[in-house]
Parts: sequence; C-alpha cells; structure tokens
Amino acid sequence: MISKFTIPSMEQIDVDAKGYKKILLRSLTKVSAQAETLGNRLVRETYNVSRSEVDKAITVRPASVTDPTVFINVHGKMLPLIMFSPSQKVGRRSGVIVKIKRGGRTVSKAMFIAQMKSGHIGIFTRMEEKFMKTNPNRQAIRENYTISVANMFGSRPIIEALERLLTDKFPAILENQLQFYLSSGS
Repeated sequence: MISKFTIPSMEQIDVDAKGYKKILLRSLTKVSAQAETLGNRLVRETYNVSRSEVDKAITVRPASVTDPTVFINVHGKMLPLIMFSPSQKVGRRSGVIVKIKRGGRTVSKAMFIAQMKSGHIGIFTRMEEKFMKTNPNRQAIRENYTISVANMFGSRPIIEALERLLTDKFPAILENQLQFYLSSGS
C-alpha cells in the first residue's frame, strides 16, 4: 500500500520562504540518503556483491536551492563473473560454478578460469566462430560478464521497497525538520 502525502503550504505554517526551502531541502537530502542506504543494503542482500562495488556505482546529488530535486544515480558496466565466488570443477564434469545471487549458484560446463599473460584472471569461454591469430587451429576465447549494479538496483523488489520508504518516511522527516526549524530558528 502506498500512502499519499502532501507538502504543507506556506500558509499552513508560519515560516518565511527561505526557511521553508531550507526545511524542504534538508528533508529531501535526508530521505535520499536513507533511500541510497536501503538500496545498497537490498542489493547486497539479494546479490553476491561487495559493498565497495555497490558504493562505486552509486552517486547521490542532493537538492539545492536552484534545483530542489534529488538524484540517486546508479551506473556502471557489467561485472565480470570472476567477482562472484567462482570454483572450477576439473575432470569429467568440468566447468565453473558462480554464485551471482545469494543462496543460488550457476553452473556452466563451457566456462573455464584462466590467467592471461598480462596477469588478468577471468572466466572465459571459447568462441565457435572465431579463431586465434597466433594459432589458427584453436578457437579464440572471450571473458564472461553478468549484470551491472545498475541492473541489480533497478530490479522490481528493490524499486518497490525504495518507493515505500520514500512515501512512508518523507512526511515524518519533513515534520521533524519543521519542528527543528521552529525550535531553533535555523
């Protein structure tokens, strides 16, 4: 259930225009920080990704006097599979096991873990249509990637949880900031 809220008008409260903007900006900044924290936590609870990786992908632009809009921007490239706790099976049933989501695992018999001459370690597969330049009898390899942090953050359950947080918390935060402004005068 999504509750609706309205921002009180200046006639409803005895605050000057500058004070009203300050209250609104502080409230928006506080609720955006809480939304960023919740999104970060939900991504890490759902997917097997580190906090530092999620932190690198999220930027928050707070509200300002000229633009009272808060942006939570989640960006980034697709993540290499090597980041997701890989283990390689050797023998008759060779392949690689990775854990992208918490509690689950993905097995691929066509993948293998290799270290390149440069020292880079990754999970690779052979490409059927392309062959190596140095050894034309052997198939070329390519590194495997999975979803990005932005795709993780944009999943339906996480977006719905963020919308619930915003609609539930913003009125209380706005009220709190109003009381603080009226009691201290700043």
